[in-house]
Amino acid sequence: MTKQKWSLGDYVEVKDRLRAFWMDFPDGRVITEVVETHWDADPAICLIKAEIYTDSSDQRPRAVGWAYEKEVGQVNRTSFIENGETSAIGRAIANMGIQGGHHRPSREEMESVKASEEAIADAKINLNGFIKIAEEAAANGSEIEARIIKRAREVSREASDLNTMNKAIKTLGKLLDLEGVPS
Repeated sequence: MTKQKWSLGDYVEVKDRLRAFWMDFPDGRVITEVVETHWDADPAICLIKAEIYTDSSDQRPRAVGWAYEKEVGQVNRTSFIENGETSAIGRAIANMGIQGGHHRPSREEMESVKASEEAIADAKINLNGFIKIAEEAAANGSEIEARIIKRAREVSREASDLNTMNKAIKTLGKLLDLEGVPS
């Protein structure tokens, strides 16, 4: 697992930022919009915009926040749009200078980072397992090409996004299946 250089305890939840906003601006309003969704992407993605108004009569927002969210991880498989909305609101409030803590990102955003880091670490373990199986198969006479194993090692070492890791796992798994190697 990747060693974190930060602690979730250092970050404030969006609900606390919202509470501070409503205390300062009881007549304010928060408007969110799903600007874009790509259900056909793998994973599905969305772009959310949040506008913060300090008074109900304001014609223009005092601050805007954006969030891009992917349908990955345990929670986001069912709630990535809702999480994107929460992140966008937290960013918009932070853009007004209401952070509620010392860090601009919200606790929810940092939880997402932590979940992503853990998923990537798990995918690397999976990929390394497939690489080991492929190396053993090649050593036992399988025709798995050395260049494929080399590329898989590079991906395992260098990839920092889950999508790239999962594609490498899927590709190596298919190649092992084609060679009749149980994986």
